[in-house]
Amino acid sequence: MNMAGSNIDRFVTKIEGHGHIEADFSSSSVKLSIDEGERLFEGIVVGKRYEDVHFITPRICGVCPTAHNIASIRGIEAAFGVKPTETAIALRKAMLAAQIVQSHTLHLFFLSLPDYLGIDSATGLAAKNPKLLKVALSLKNASDALLKAIGGRQVHPTTTIVGGFTRFPTQKEVEASLKLIARTMKDAEAARDACAKAVGDFAPFHRETEYLSLDDYYGDSDVLTSKGEEFNPSDYDKNISEAVKLYSSAKYGTRHEHGFLVGAMARQINAGRRKQTGNTFENNVAQGEEIVEFLAEAQRNLEKAASLGLKRDELAVEFEPKEGVGVGALEAPRGTLYHKFWFDSEGFCTKADIITPTAQNLTNIEEDANAILAQNKDKSQAELQRLLEMLVRAYDPCITCSVH
Repeated sequence: MNMAGSNIDRFVTKIEGHGHIEADFSSSSVKLSIDEGERLFEGIVVGKRYEDVHFITPRICGVCPTAHNIASIRGIEAAFGVKPTETAIALRKAMLAAQIVQSHTLHLFFLSLPDYLGIDSATGLAAKNPKLLKVALSLKNASDALLKAIGGRQVHPTTTIVGGFTRFPTQKEVEASLKLIARTMKDAEAARDACAKAVGDFAPFHRETEYLSLDDYYGDSDVLTSKGEEFNPSDYDKNISEAVKLYSSAKYGTRHEHGFLVGAMARQINAGRRKQTGNTFENNVAQGEEIVEFLAEAQRNLEKAASLGLKRDELAVEFEPKEGVGVGALEAPRGTLYHKFWFDSEGFCTKADIITPTAQNLTNIEEDANAILAQNKDKSQAELQRLLEMLVRAYDPCITCSVH
């Protein structure tokens, strides 16, 4: 860390990936520099057959591979005009819901909540509040089990394909999963309450911004904005711009030349379940609330899949690849995710474009950070540094995704 003069240059710990803050206190200016090397997945899938694309893209991220997997499949299905069975859709929704529970649990208890509880890590949580650590482990184990039962394993699903699944869970597996959800719901509620209590009214700054989210987390809806606008997900590239900055290996999302926020808080604000307060730290409270909401969503969709019969002849629909362009959009744990693919008549990918939630949030993180410095000039550099790091973690950034 360089503390010369009125500047700092510090790596941010307890985030997924590598990034650092460059802050100039005299001008209230902050840069969030991303230090990861580019993964170049948009180029890797070019030339690949459609059957391979959705198994490649999840390798962008080990934290939310299910979201990337399903987004790719939906983009491919849009290009070919494929509509899977109701059972397949219900199971995909259950998988996506479980992925959100899994990701929120990891972020909140192992990375973000320690900021508010006065401890350094989950190791400290074991000593300070072992019951809460048990809650976190229960939620992690349950979400892992749900993903494995449907997707074949908890990381990088193997049963999902364009048009449906290679295998449905058995009725017995679904019943076991539903019993697991019922046993875990109290832990989900405890996690929600713990987040609300830990974060409380913590608000070192307020700043108005725009919040974007899909009206339906599976993507069968328009993108809503907190300013009352709507647009079709297939028009994302007409409504969201990406800027290259010399100090970063990631692109920075902008809209109308300003930052915007995607993720748990945006979803709740646009659904009318949360008021706009301009306090980004509430994102961690919203994540806690979503643990309960999405565990219940997984339950509803598993029950629906079971009621439809889990019939083997409805595993996947038949289709022929054709030349086309398709967009798959959904709500990943950290916000709206877009996968767009171009295919030739033989089903080979000729072009790809992926915009991840963290890339969309990066500009807004910097704008929030500038507001923290401008609104807290009475605080010491050490305290400002702590607030800036907490802010970055409050967004739950996945830097690996941002350099896809």
